[in-house]
Amino acid sequence: SFAITPTNSLALEQCLENGWLDLWYQPKFSLRTGQLAGVEGLIRWRHPVHGVLAPSSFLPNATEGSLRALTEHVVVTALRNWDEMASAGFHLRSAVNTTVSALSNALLPKLIRENRPSSEQWPGLILEVTESEVVKDVTLVHEIATQLRIYGITFSIDDFGEGFSSFARLRELPFAELKLDMSFVKDCSSDA
Repeated sequence: SFAITPTNSLALEQCLENGWLDLWYQPKFSLRTGQLAGVEGLIRWRHPVHGVLAPSSFLPNATEGSLRALTEHVVVTALRNWDEMASAGFHLRSAVNTTVSALSNALLPKLIRENRPSSEQWPGLILEVTESEVVKDVTLVHEIATQLRIYGITFSIDDFGEGFSSFARLRELPFAELKLDMSFVKDCSSDA
């Protein structure tokens, strides 16, 4: 058998098979109003011995197939969790991280259609992909965004400005939300 320590990486497939992955929701606040504006679901490994572990414990050696399975898991989990949040009075848009290659999975629209909240108050789901992945195949991302938009799914471009794109390229990229890379805001409180 495999001896598990906090420094060992366990295959993502095993985490998915054993039900060890959870979404932990981080709040998103509107800077304009100061109000809670949404949540971002962050994947965590709930290890039976070592407790909660970060993605670095199970993502480094993940295969393309396991990343697709992870995307399916987080999307379905976020869609199902919305009903629980709504019953507690929170009608918030959720966001989850994914990869462009995992989004090209033909099963994803079917999973979304089958698990999408039926409430008219559901504000939709945001899928976050990194800028570096989007610029590799803008045409594919446009196609996926168009297919998923009818189900209330929009895109967020994460780490924008990490070095690949300029603001001039924004017209080419399909997104509802833009998350600037830290380099844009680092030291902004002290650098005139």
